Amino acid sequence: MKKIASTGAFSMLLFFFSCKKNDALRNSPEVSQSSIKIDSLVVEDSTQLFKTVKLNYKSSLRLFPELEGKKVLDSIYFKYKGNKDFSKNGLEKALQTEKNNYYAKLKDLYKDDENYLNNNESWMQDFGMKVKSNQNNYMYIQYRSESFWGGAHSNYVYTDKVFDLQNDKKVELSDITSMPSDEIEKLLKEKSKTISKGNDGNNKPLMVFDELYDTKNKLLLNNFYFDDKNLYFHYSQEEVAPYVIGDIVIPISWEELKGKLNPEFQKRMKIN
Repeated sequence: MKKIASTGAFSMLLFFFSCKKNDALRNSPEVSQSSIKIDSLVVEDSTQLFKTVKLNYKSSLRLFPELEGKKVLDSIYFKYKGNKDFSKNGLEKALQTEKNNYYAKLKDLYKDDENYLNNNESWMQDFGMKVKSNQNNYMYIQYRSESFWGGAHSNYVYTDKVFDLQNDKKVELSDITSMPSDEIEKLLKEKSKTISKGNDGNNKPLMVFDELYDTKNKLLLNNFYFDDKNLYFHYSQEEVAPYVIGDIVIPISWEELKGKLNPEFQKRMKIN
């Protein structure tokens, strides 16, 4: 059964990034309200993937009819490599191709194990993207993928990207700061000593630093976003710490980057 949905008309949506305790995805300070003209596209489907396994599939996109920059659009829809048609029809075709390739991938992956799969099991794949903020022509989009192929729990992967609509590009860390990556990593690890997530079952908070897989390992710095107070680095479940910790957001204040901020970025974000 297949379902494709999209909004019938463009609308002005209001985004508000609020603060909520113990919620890593909303653990940053409030930012200014902002509006952006968007459209939506959703593909939903369910299929009997194997004799004993049903798969529920969903993929949703935000569309930006007023954006004309090819570079930024190519970066926003990075999943669809080679696709140059960013119209609603073009992206719908890309979604359908992605869905069919996903089905084929799973069937090939489990072709020798089909007889060992649990009876009457429901698997799922859910991909979505949300515009979290649009401030000073910097648009922050968060991509989220949730999948379940059996086992104890589903898996989540977050990808955070900021796009410079003024200059038609994806924002790189070097656009923000000249601080060397090893210094940023050191700072993130120090700050992780002050962040707690959940508890150990005896109401004792789990400190993020203590739960890192290996404190000597390098931390990836490609998943970040920012607002008028901080630069945030976001790590998905099990990326740097056990599943029980969940996803992790570590903020670095602009004050901590003082003297190493890109002057153009600092002026545009009105950072004193």
